[in-house]
Amino acid sequence: ILAYNDYLAGNYELAISAFLDFLVNYPDSEYSDNAAYYLGVSYQQQQRFEKAIETFDQVINLYPKGDLTPSAYYKKALAERELQRNEASIETFRKLVTLFPESQEANLAKRELQMLGVETGREQR
Repeated sequence: ILAYNDYLAGNYELAISAFLDFLVNYPDSEYSDNAAYYLGVSYQQQQRFEKAIETFDQVINLYPKGDLTPSAYYKKALAERELQRNEASIETFRKLVTLFPESQEANLAKRELQMLGVETGREQR
């Protein structure tokens, strides 16, 4: 998919356009979850954090078992933090740890929560 090459090259405007076209034309493709995820990352790279969060929410909601869903949770939490939405960010990190406890992203989320001085799971009352 050419959009991914644009993404890798840092041509985020071109990548965004191509990922959007792909999702419109092939909404049921086996690659739709990847296209949506990299669309979100492209927005994040442009510091368009609102659009990134919206897009990561689509990945999370449309592809709850997708291989990039844990990464979507992690990236969403980072975007929320960029927008000073600390409570939302903490909640997203916690969901990630709860839903995908064995994922690499869950380990990263635990580290982020610890740096914030927040409990990592259900210990919180």
